[in-house]
Amino acid sequence: MANNADTFVAPVKCIKDESKDLPFFQTSEAYARIISYIQALNTAVANRKVSDPIPVSEPVTKIIALLDTLDSWITLVPPKPDPQRFGNLAFRDYIGMFEEKSTELLEALLPQNLHVAIKEISPYLTQGLGHGTRIDYGSGHELSFVAWLSCLEMIGFLQHGDHAAVVLRVFVRYLELVRKLQRTYQLEPAGSHGVWGLDDYQFLPYLWGSSQLKDNERLRPIAVMQVPLLEQYAPDYLYFRAIQSIHE
Repeated sequence: MANNADTFVAPVKCIKDESKDLPFFQTSEAYARIISYIQALNTAVANRKVSDPIPVSEPVTKIIALLDTLDSWITLVPPKPDPQRFGNLAFRDYIGMFEEKSTELLEALLPQNLHVAIKEISPYLTQGLGHGTRIDYGSGHELSFVAWLSCLEMIGFLQHGDHAAVVLRVFVRYLELVRKLQRTYQLEPAGSHGVWGLDDYQFLPYLWGSSQLKDNERLRPIAVMQVPLLEQYAPDYLYFRAIQSIHE
C-alpha cells in the first residue's frame, strides 16, 4: 500500500445483496488479505500463553495506550439510570465521542507520513467497538477491529514480527475493553449465533485460543466445564477466558 494521499479513499459498504455481492467478495483480494492475516496471527500464537515473554514493539505499545484511552472514556459517559429494554442509550454518546475524536486519536498514534491513510483506516477502528444506533456488538465489529490491525500492517506501522504481540497483548486488551462496554451499556448481541455458537459476541478468541492449546496434552476440552480450572487458566488462554466471560 503506497503512502500517498491519492492512494487512500474512505471505505464504503459494497455488500448490499448477500446473494449477489458476497460470492464476489469471497473471491476478492480484500477477502484473501483478511483471511491470510487472521491465519498468520493464528500461527504466531500456537502453543504460546498470554504471560509468555514476547517482543513488544513501540507501535504495539501505542495501540494498547489508545485502547486504554478508550477504556477511560467509559467513566466520562456513565450509563443512563432510567430503565431501558434494549441496551443503554448512553452508548450512543460514547460512540459519538469516539467517532468525533477518532482522527485525533489516529494522528497521535501514527507518524506524520502515515496520516494520509487515516481517512481509509479510521472507519474500521470506529466500527470495532459496536453500533451506536442499534446499541449492539457482535463478531462483525470484532472483525472490523482486526481489519484495522491488518491495515496498520499494510501501511507499515505494524510488522510481521508483531503478530504474537498483536494477539497476546493488543487483542487481549481489546477484549477487556469490549467486554467492559458490553457489561456497562448492556449491549445487545449483533446477530445471535444461537445453538451453533458458544458466544453471541466474539469469535476469534476461540480460533486463536485453540491455537494456543494446539499441542497441550494436559488440558482437555472438558477442562472448561470446571470452574476452578477456568479461573486458573483464563489469564493465559483466550479460550478459557472466553468461556469464563460467558459465565459472568
